Amino acid sequence: MIRLCVAALCTFSLLAHAGERDVWGYQERALLPELNLSVQAKLDTGALTASLHALDIEVFERDGEEWVRFRTGTGKKMLTVERPLEKHSRIKRRSDDLTEEHEKSYSRRPVVLLPICIGNHLETIPVNLVDRGRFLYPLLIGREGLEQFNVLIHPGEHHLAKKPKCAPTK
Repeated sequence: MIRLCVAALCTFSLLAHAGERDVWGYQERALLPELNLSVQAKLDTGALTASLHALDIEVFERDGEEWVRFRTGTGKKMLTVERPLEKHSRIKRRSDDLTEEHEKSYSRRPVVLLPICIGNHLETIPVNLVDRGRFLYPLLIGREGLEQFNVLIHPGEHHLAKKPKCAPTK
């Protein structure tokens, strides 16, 4: 009974402090409108950056600038995408991701700017590209991206934002 009261009090407190901010769950449906691709996203306040499932990642030069080509998607819908390279990020490997062949505890990942729609919020955030095939969620959004969305995260709920309501940009 005490746990139920504490959980209800925490939820009420979270909603009372939300003000004009939306409250989302730890898992939401996200739309990548430029790709017309809908994916499940994990909203992770324990992570700093955003990561998108990507395969066959290749950095190349176009008109004197660095670009990145990669494949992304879910199930049968895999798309080849080309975006300007924003930067490379240095991401700390998880302890269960280290093997003898990985001498470094950090990986270097390409980062692109990607418009993402959750609920009725559309923000362009930096997203690093990595094979997330063994994870449940093809998209992870960390604190930096969540700050841009300016929402609160309820860790005990999911799909509070409902279906993305941003129109495809193509």
